[in-house]
Amino acid sequence: MSARKTKKWTENLEDAYYNPKGRAGELAVMEHLRLAGRNPVDWESNKDVQQRGIDITYTTEWGKEMSIQVKQNYVIEEPVVPGAPSAQYFYVEAHNPPKHIKCVEADMMVHVNVEHHKFVVYATKRMVDAIDMPRFNEITFSQSRGVTLARIPDKKFDWMLCGTLLTLPDE
Repeated sequence: MSARKTKKWTENLEDAYYNPKGRAGELAVMEHLRLAGRNPVDWESNKDVQQRGIDITYTTEWGKEMSIQVKQNYVIEEPVVPGAPSAQYFYVEAHNPPKHIKCVEADMMVHVNVEHHKFVVYATKRMVDAIDMPRFNEITFSQSRGVTLARIPDKKFDWMLCGTLLTLPDE
């Protein structure tokens, strides 16, 4: 998590943060959607839409508009022992308004790892329910700069989809 350079609204991540790596994740998701035949709409410079927790929208093949919040915090660790499985997880802001997941109006959350071209996607409401349900207490919670984070393994729930980002071949 990066500290904002300014408390004022800015039209892009580069002007708002010292480390705007999230924009690379948004651009990767938009490229993925374009290559999948969707026409994504980028809401980076729209304050009202961004404050609702929406980074991108697109229309499904059935004509329904879907909204997405992108987080570039999908961690894929190198295994300690060669050939062993690697730890793969992401973080969800769990309990601290105004940024916690309950405040996100986006239909879906996408966590990306641009370096590995990987993503995890799920319905926002499903994750809110999972974090709030006592039977999922095995989710690891931690504090970082006053924010409660839930550490979620990428294959924790059967309603999450892990995949590879579509990209154009290198020239």
